[in-house]
Amino acid sequence: MTPFLRIWRHLTLPPIQVVDPERRRQLQLLAGLQLLLVVLSALAITLESRLLPKFAPTYMAVSLGMLLFLGGYVLTRMGRYTLSAIIAVGVAALTSFAIIVLNPQQDATYAFLSVPLLLASLLFNRRGLLLTTLFLLLGVSLGLPALGISPPNNNPLVMPIF
Repeated sequence: MTPFLRIWRHLTLPPIQVVDPERRRQLQLLAGLQLLLVVLSALAITLESRLLPKFAPTYMAVSLGMLLFLGGYVLTRMGRYTLSAIIAVGVAALTSFAIIVLNPQQDATYAFLSVPLLLASLLFNRRGLLLTTLFLLLGVSLGLPALGISPPNNNPLVMPIF
């Protein structure tokens, strides 16, 4: 086993107290996703802040989301799957909405709403996925317009989603 795989296994290994194989797999998947999102967020912040310094508020929102993902990761390592999964999906959704609010002229920011949907499809049952989808649709159709942000009307990439 390579050193990277040994470290990765150690970072995603569920607690010994969890003996159910299915729950162990769920915890390991969740821990891996959380670490991946933290690394990708840090990489995005680092690269984009050098290339696009005018988006500093967005980087702050993503940084806060990254810290909350780390908090969820700690819960995952403690074996608290349900709470940690809710935090992961919730933080992804709220961070996506923050990016949209902070960059209302950038239609492509709506693409970030696919992240919480992907996480919900991996981490929740159908009911959880349905509730996540409902929350996102209400956020786009009611929440954002209440803040004066309307969905993109003429963007052929984003509009079919809504």
